[in-house]
Amino acid sequence: MKGLDISFSKPSQQWWMDRRVEGFEVMVQNLWTGGFASNEGIKAVAATNLKRARAAGLTIAAYVNASPPDWWSIKIQMDNIKANAGAEWSNLVDFAVAVEIPRTNLVRVTELSDALESEGKTADVLYTARWFWSGYMGNSLDPRWLRWDLWSAHYDWNPDIDFPSSSYGPWVLADLVGEQYAGTTVIEEQSIDLNNFTGDWPTGVKLPMPEEPEEPPVEEDELMGKILDLATAFGKAIEAEVAKAIKLPLPIKGDTGATGKTGATGATGPAGTGTTAQRTYTVKSGDTLGIIAGRFGTTWQVLYEANKAIIGADPDLIQPGMVLVIP
Repeated sequence: MKGLDISFSKPSQQWWMDRRVEGFEVMVQNLWTGGFASNEGIKAVAATNLKRARAAGLTIAAYVNASPPDWWSIKIQMDNIKANAGAEWSNLVDFAVAVEIPRTNLVRVTELSDALESEGKTADVLYTARWFWSGYMGNSLDPRWLRWDLWSAHYDWNPDIDFPSSSYGPWVLADLVGEQYAGTTVIEEQSIDLNNFTGDWPTGVKLPMPEEPEEPPVEEDELMGKILDLATAFGKAIEAEVAKAIKLPLPIKGDTGATGKTGATGATGPAGTGTTAQRTYTVKSGDTLGIIAGRFGTTWQVLYEANKAIIGADPDLIQPGMVLVIP
């Protein structure tokens, strides 16, 4: 499987799509260099790179550098690895632990791998190079290293998967899952490393980009039902407001409007002429002809004419207890 790994570059979406057309199937993003000197550079690009590669159809994975025991706690490393992955953390399945910093040891690599696996990730691949293993790890043959398959850096510009001349450490050819066969390579102004993988790693599925859920079509009957529900609710709201208005306290006594001081003449038009029994109203403190007329849908003039014998010559002088005829 044709693959690439990347650290600090941030290619465009089109760049990733072009690589997929060229046959690249795997993208491995560095999420932790082992220290903080370059961590901000990783954090600035990692999540975007993973998302764009995934959108282009590549299988995504990550690698993290194990650091010497006296550098950072495992918690600090894990916090930064997750922060650098950002929203793509949940989409990552496969991790490789890189051994390329002097004084890194088996215990440290084990701790970091265990921490990743406690988060539901797989961390069963180790990245290193023959020159580093021989020069800094004493060409350790400790069989406990066989917990990890080997992703070997071997810059021969040949995409076959093999050892430089002979195997190193405890691994044999069957333990190889990938070869980084070319170091820093610039493709369309972006720096990457070229790799080839056996297909046994990474194992994570290519997760599709999330799609916006489609709104189900609304049937005509359903639409009319929704309109009716809205109209009913609106009508009930109006009824509630009217009911509250009727219960409002009566205003203080004022003019009827007969003298031009307050009230509107003929505000609601004359009362209707029905055949129902005659209505009456007992005046209360604070009432005016204008208020009473408005309450019964008539005008103060009509109300006054109907009750002039009771009220007298001045329509503004009505008294509590008067019984008025409502025309």
